[in-house]
Amino acid sequence: MKLVLARHTETEWNRERKTQGRKNPPLNKKGREDAALLAEKLRGHGIQFIVSSDLLRAMQTAGIISRILGVSFSLSSQLRECCFGKIEGHTRQEAAELFGSDVSQDLNDPTFQKYDFRRFGGESCNEVFTRHLDALERIMKAGLGEPLLIVGHGRGLCTLLAGFGLPPLPQQGEFTTITLSETELRTASLRIAATS
Repeated sequence: MKLVLARHTETEWNRERKTQGRKNPPLNKKGREDAALLAEKLRGHGIQFIVSSDLLRAMQTAGIISRILGVSFSLSSQLRECCFGKIEGHTRQEAAELFGSDVSQDLNDPTFQKYDFRRFGGESCNEVFTRHLDALERIMKAGLGEPLLIVGHGRGLCTLLAGFGLPPLPQQGEFTTITLSETELRTASLRIAATS
């Protein structure tokens, strides 16, 4: 399965460096413009279908790309961003002041394989990877055509990529292309099941 992965474009909370998680701010003006630019960058890549997180910022990004490229899209709650619990709505500095400096280790985990926000009412990296993996398995079974564009979120998609030993996503407004086989998805599912 050939996939193109892209993070949603800018919201005011991105600009203010607030942790968004499951909160639902819309794209700002720059985000809408950047989504249109991203669509132009994707022209010629043969995108057949788009699957997006159902959070507003991703859905709006996917909608703009869909309109420009003339392809359909659907929504998946499994592609939502990591839930950060009580940290959401705060900058990293505010989170450290409110919840202690050890929260910075989780927020700044460069591997995307060690964080755990459950103590704040959020999710662990294992839960985020499992959720995204399940979304990919459903997408593969649906046979939506390839390449398929996935519009998601920074931590969620970087966690997915890290689970397959791949480098993290580029910055907003850019994309990365990967190919995953059924065997790779199955192996990852078995690995997760063994550690649960």
